[in-house]
Amino acid sequence: MNGYAFPRYGGDIVKSYGQKAWASLRKGDAQQTKQQFDVWLREGIRKRFGQHFDEAHRSFLEEELYVIGARGAECLFLHYLDVLNKVKRFAFPYVCSIQNTSLVCYCLGITQVDPVMTHSRFERFLSLGAERIPGLWIELSRAKKEEISRRFDTVSDFFIYFCDEERTLDVSVQQAERFFLCPSFKDPAVFATLVPDGLPAEQAPKTLAEYVHFCAAKRSGKSEQEGDLLFEEDVIELLHAAGYSYARAERARGHCALGTPDAINREREEFCRIACKQGMRHDQALNVFETFRSASWFRTNRACMTAVAQYRYMEAYYKRRAEKELS
Repeated sequence: MNGYAFPRYGGDIVKSYGQKAWASLRKGDAQQTKQQFDVWLREGIRKRFGQHFDEAHRSFLEEELYVIGARGAECLFLHYLDVLNKVKRFAFPYVCSIQNTSLVCYCLGITQVDPVMTHSRFERFLSLGAERIPGLWIELSRAKKEEISRRFDTVSDFFIYFCDEERTLDVSVQQAERFFLCPSFKDPAVFATLVPDGLPAEQAPKTLAEYVHFCAAKRSGKSEQEGDLLFEEDVIELLHAAGYSYARAERARGHCALGTPDAINREREEFCRIACKQGMRHDQALNVFETFRSASWFRTNRACMTAVAQYRYMEAYYKRRAEKELS
């Protein structure tokens, strides 16, 4: 997912814009907004899970709804849905990126990635202490850049990453939505079309999870023999296990990925203090921190890779289905 953000607003400007954006989105009737949000969420849960909404998903949803209710953020998700409905009319397919990974987004159809399966934490998306609202991050082909700039010109709408690679998919929005409501991803023959020729059969991915790992290894330039990959979700869990809250873990990951040597040293000291308080030896804590710090520069996460893998699988799936129908 190489590309750059559009429109051309940097992080500092977005942060200072946050309160204004909140005020703009919350102009409507709060009670009516909440009622509409609840109706669409219940319908989304029914479509996604039917009668099989397990305890893990229920726990995730309760945590997210607590934060959403405390922040009065129901209007944000309705805004996302409105924007995506406009985008779908002229720029399908799209991939909603990591910043929008949440169970509520998944149930509403904003993203196609189940955060429970990818171990993605809601704190990356929205937390009680966050100063600004999260934007809607969408990945589209560069071929749509000119049309996007014509139709949307405000940072309040969303952010876009334009992908270097083309994603041409001859599938309607309705077909794609039906596909993602019940994804099986079980056909090894489909996965075989997604990997380079010459790859030994025993190394070829046969499930979505294996293909996600394959894409991440290829992107990071690592081979299977170089050890396990750490996704950003794994980094967050590593910090959480050492005693950080999930929100604090996400901030620490960001500081080390983008921070100065002084900021990294402060995080190192803080991490060792918290980890030792949890019973870890100081040398062990230092070793864990260095593992985390090196991984924090690996800017690939499981949710992002899963979204890309889903769309590539869908493209190959429909292509094979069309070939079968023609034959």
